[in-house]
Amino acid sequence: MRWRVPRGLGGRSVPQEGQRDQGQEAQEAQARLTKDQTLASFRRLELQVAAEVRTAARGVLSGFKTVESTKAARTLAEQSLDAEEKKFQAGMSTNYLVTQKQRDLAVAKVAELRAVANYRESVINLQRVQEAGLSTSGAVTLLSTGGSFQASQALRSSAAAAATTGGQ
Repeated sequence: MRWRVPRGLGGRSVPQEGQRDQGQEAQEAQARLTKDQTLASFRRLELQVAAEVRTAARGVLSGFKTVESTKAARTLAEQSLDAEEKKFQAGMSTNYLVTQKQRDLAVAKVAELRAVANYRESVINLQRVQEAGLSTSGAVTLLSTGGSFQASQALRSSAAAAATTGGQ
């Protein structure tokens, strides 16, 4: 039961002792619900960012392995061409076979360059994801995972390999 004070005396209702205002209870319940929804949304965003970082780190590691394998393929193609040219000079091969080995080497070099470009793009993507987080919402600005540590190790190894091969 509520007591009403006439307008001239303030015009407010005064709840009896022990009773709570139903409007206040509804506002508190709404605030709790909003808080729970916001926390759940924040957690989803954290998980999304972590997944993006892991995916980007896997891309870097995969790209690094691809660079290494295409580098090995190029080295093999160079050795194969060298061997075929020596056979040609000795009269044991034809110009056609030497030309095929030259073509194979050119294809291997292009594949290696493409792998290096893809790798560098994946490194940039990893850096973007790590630095940006979810910058649009400002919820998470930086996440570090074990995968990013491995990716940074791969990045250093690739930089060293690129320096020794002249960036090829």
